[in-house]
Amino acid sequence: MAHKHRVAVARIFSDLIKADRIIDTGEISFWLEMCQKHDIDEKVKADATNISLAEAIETLRYADDEKLRRDVLEDCRKMTTSDGFCASTEALLMITLSKMLDDNTEEQCEVLSIKRSSFEIDVATALYIENSFDSEVNEIIAERYRSIFRELQFAGFNFIYIPKIIDHYRRTDPQMFLEILRFLAPTKKADQLEDIYRDIIGMTTEKFCRDIMINRCNMTELRGINQPSLLIKVSNSYVGDIPYANYLQIPVDDEIVATVENFVDRFTGMLSSDIYVIKTAEESNNQYHYHGFYKQLLEKFLTTSNINSAIEINPKSRKEMIKFKDIDRYLNNINRRERALYIALLCQEGGIDFSRPTSGPQLRTYNQRMDRFRRRYNAIYDMIGGSGSTPPDPIDAQSRSQMVSRIRKVVGSLTQLQNPENYTITRRANGPDAGKLFIDLDRSQVTVTDDNGQPKPLTESDLYNAFKAIQ
Repeated sequence: MAHKHRVAVARIFSDLIKADRIIDTGEISFWLEMCQKHDIDEKVKADATNISLAEAIETLRYADDEKLRRDVLEDCRKMTTSDGFCASTEALLMITLSKMLDDNTEEQCEVLSIKRSSFEIDVATALYIENSFDSEVNEIIAERYRSIFRELQFAGFNFIYIPKIIDHYRRTDPQMFLEILRFLAPTKKADQLEDIYRDIIGMTTEKFCRDIMINRCNMTELRGINQPSLLIKVSNSYVGDIPYANYLQIPVDDEIVATVENFVDRFTGMLSSDIYVIKTAEESNNQYHYHGFYKQLLEKFLTTSNINSAIEINPKSRKEMIKFKDIDRYLNNINRRERALYIALLCQEGGIDFSRPTSGPQLRTYNQRMDRFRRRYNAIYDMIGGSGSTPPDPIDAQSRSQMVSRIRKVVGSLTQLQNPENYTITRRANGPDAGKLFIDLDRSQVTVTDDNGQPKPLTESDLYNAFKAIQ
């Protein structure tokens, strides 16, 4: 067995033993037996502490040895009952392993190990997430919410559906809800509380995932989830000295009710007891939870640090051309050439790869793409006051590197932003877009001031239209 596979096995066994927060002699005896069976020595044990549970599972999931996966999965099943009892936390981790390592599983689930942030989700919470609105799935959840909620509740899970929480807030008398906010944040001014109120009642699942979980809490692993899903908190663990939270992501569609029923049936079938701890967290009229998830959700709106700021572009201004509206800061200490590159990349949806290929057909396509971006950049440069002067070549690696470095330094100094990395120029590290330079910001947060002094959404502005018109 390869070293990386032994490390992965050791990590999984270790997390499984710790799952119920009790370590007994039976489990240690079984652990020693597994160490001998899988050749887990002291070096392997030490290395296992420095990888996440997700990394361990992914390593085995894509291993060529199918028998290894079957053996590990069977050994894990034995380990969960080595003390004569399978606790709910062990069953939750076990069902996660089954969904990931059982070759007969049809669901395309994922395990995510994410650094624990200021937004802490309880174990056995099932949170509905989506990065773009799915009308069909949301319609079914709205119709069958009670069935989904009760099914999960009676198995010991807390189902969190953002529209349900926000709808409860929205049905409250606005003045009364403002009084609640004023009680929770007495130092806020009236206009600030009204802005917060509008932000709260306008919250959607999509905005919650993007603005709070990804941008504000830096849970960037969620950015790649393209399908509506249940995100189930499985456990907490450490990678080295850094605390991590482990989640099981289960994709859902219009068969979400059947998916939940299947999950609950498999989960409860693993338990050694017919007695479950029922979570009763459900808000009622004139009452609002202020603990756990609900408390943190409200506090994210009420805190002023780490702001998710909109961007205003005023092409006619110089020093105040690019403004981070919500923190009242400007992208200063950069030249026109950097401002032009920043705006061009905001307009360049999906980013652009400057890596030069070697083959003939690919090289021709590359040259055409580079020529188009150069002309687009030059147009932006002219529109922000550079007409009559010679713009730098953004395709030149040295010139571009200097501009990118300067922009990163200035944006990185804006510490009031939720996540400055979302506002700066970044190179995508992996996936189909690997190598592309891009600004990972929702374009709906960007406006451009027109000739009449009125802000327009970026994609409706003359600046954007001029950029896109160049082919």
